[in-house]
Amino acid sequence: NAFILHKELARSRGDVPLNQKAFRETLVVELAKVGSANTTAEPAPSLSCHHRPVHISGHSTLGRLRCRLCQAKTPIKCATCDVPLCFIPSRDC
Repeated sequence: NAFILHKELARSRGDVPLNQKAFRETLVVELAKVGSANTTAEPAPSLSCHHRPVHISGHSTLGRLRCRLCQAKTPIKCATCDVPLCFIPSRDC
């Protein structure tokens, strides 16, 4: 483990090794410096009101298409994108 390697390396250099608590604290600080890159998060896609579900046909089983996500047959699609998606209580893709 890293603490044992630290002790062996410090002794081989003639240094006094840190105790386990100090080693862990130093390790946490160094890892926090590495992981704190200033990255901006991608903005979430806007959920506009232009997307609305519509029935593909007036008949419940006629004209159904495969859902883009789960591949089940669905009678509903997005009016804007023309993408079939499940929009029923048992499957809400």
